Amino acid sequence: MYHSYLRGKQFELLAIRYVINKIVAGNLTPIIEPVRESSRDILKCIEILDENDSNYIIIANPKVGDLANNLLSREQLMDGISNTYPNSEFGIILTDTSTRTEVSTILGRYPNHPFSFIHFGQF
Repeated sequence: MYHSYLRGKQFELLAIRYVINKIVAGNLTPIIEPVRESSRDILKCIEILDENDSNYIIIANPKVGDLANNLLSREQLMDGISNTYPNSEFGIILTDTSTRTEVSTILGRYPNHPFSFIHFGQF
C-alpha cells in the first residue's frame, strides 16, 4: 500500500489543503512528518483533514527539521494534536537506531490513538 509521505513544510501543507477533495475521494492517507516548531500551519492542515473525515498519519518522532532534536517542542505539538483531534492516527519511524524504550514511551503517552510504524531501514 502506498501513502504519500510529506514533510510538514508550508507549501506541502497548503498542497494538502488545496487537494483535500481528491484526498477524500481517493481514500488517500497522507503521512505528515512535522518539521517546524511553529504549529500553526500543521494544525490548520489537520483541521481541514479532520473536518473532511480524511485519514491521516502524523509522525510522533520526526527525524528531520526543528522537531527532530527538540523533545519538548515535539511533545507539546503532539499533545496539542492529541487533545484537539482525538481521532488522529500517529506514526512512529523505526530506524536501525530506534530503541524499545523510545517506541514504548510514545505508545504509552498516547494510548487512545491508533499507530502505524514506518520503517526507515536499509536492505
